[in-house]
Amino acid sequence: MTLPSLTRCLAVAASLFLAVALPVRAAEAKPAEGSAGGTQAKGAATPYGDLSDQHFWVSLGAFLPSFNTTTRLDAESAGVPGATIDTEDDLGLDERSTNYRLDFVWHIAPRHALAARFFEFKRDATTLIDADIQYGDVLFAANTTLEADSKIGYYGLSYHYSFTQRDGLDVYLIAGFDTLSVSAALAGSGTITAGGGTIGAFNGEKSGGITIPVPVIGVGLSIELTHRLFLHEDFEWFGLEVQGINGRLVDNRISLDWHPFKHIGFGLGYDRMRLKVSETDGEGSDFDFDWELSGGRVYVTGTF
Repeated sequence: MTLPSLTRCLAVAASLFLAVALPVRAAEAKPAEGSAGGTQAKGAATPYGDLSDQHFWVSLGAFLPSFNTTTRLDAESAGVPGATIDTEDDLGLDERSTNYRLDFVWHIAPRHALAARFFEFKRDATTLIDADIQYGDVLFAANTTLEADSKIGYYGLSYHYSFTQRDGLDVYLIAGFDTLSVSAALAGSGTITAGGGTIGAFNGEKSGGITIPVPVIGVGLSIELTHRLFLHEDFEWFGLEVQGINGRLVDNRISLDWHPFKHIGFGLGYDRMRLKVSETDGEGSDFDFDWELSGGRVYVTGTF
């Protein structure tokens, strides 16, 4: 099943689930008292049921995404553009990887919250390339063994403002800053090129990368399906053009949280993120990175 088909299936399943669950939730809804920051007005039930007095939600778990990545490093001195490299197909980097992810939410008042999350992926591979690869001013010839390294780190901090908190439904605005650190490096033997010709041998590592803090804006919702079962979805995006940097990010996250105990819960989620970023350093070097992540996560949540 392709990713678009899977996404559509998940959306249909979620819609059908909500169509059944929301009438049940409405029938059992009751005013929530002792919510984070104070007592809710009568009839304004928060989407956290009998967990509404828990100010802090910390989730830690496994993130199991698949990747689709291309990168390119140009150098004017080389006289030819760098090759667009598919890091999974051309360099043998794993299409799937598993690492931990940390999420934190602090409900500082009934309508206000701060959220943070962090994850990082490092992948490397050694492969015999079957075609020439121009990376910056270095040409790696076919049948050369290359060591490839790709890293991406994500550090997000955002503020949530709730527009509505009625009948177990919370719709909120998201505004914040994400810091993204991406890099790609190739190591091996090649030749240094300039003006379209060869000027010497190369044996080492050639890398390109960028670290950028970027503003993000988005919307989210939380739905109390029962007093211990919650559905969350966040959608964020950003666009940035400043000082030679051009970046785009679209990030969609959906999760289902079950809290059989007041202070401990369990969750399943699905994330899809697309990042495109390029940088011109003003000295004849251009770096392009196109990265897509999609996959599931499982986690444990502690509330207090």
